[in-house]
Amino acid sequence: MNFYFLQFSVKTLLAQHNFNVLYNLDDSTKHVLFRGFRLIELLKQNKASPLAVNKQVLLIFAGMKGYLDKIVVDLVSSFKALLLKLVRYTTLLNDFNVSEKINQEKLNLFFKKVIGLL
Repeated sequence: MNFYFLQFSVKTLLAQHNFNVLYNLDDSTKHVLFRGFRLIELLKQNKASPLAVNKQVLLIFAGMKGYLDKIVVDLVSSFKALLLKLVRYTTLLNDFNVSEKINQEKLNLFFKKVIGLL
């Protein structure tokens, strides 16, 4: 048995283990776990061009309120790009900053309209 065969065997075993762990959980645990995966994808950003704080707040709000729950994890970055393009054409980001209370009603209305476009 050589090193590459052993490496392949370990990777295969770990992949099977991860699959079993993910798919043998109860529904509420899966929901929390996959929401976390979506949040991780949502918050990824380039080192050279970090997002403004109000945009990050917008994205976190979307993830925490469940607006991404029906989106496949692999498509979260595409949804994020679309969302950031759409929000440019609104005054939503002008309405809050870090020191002010967030108007959840406006954010919920915005996301319902965005989801309605999809």
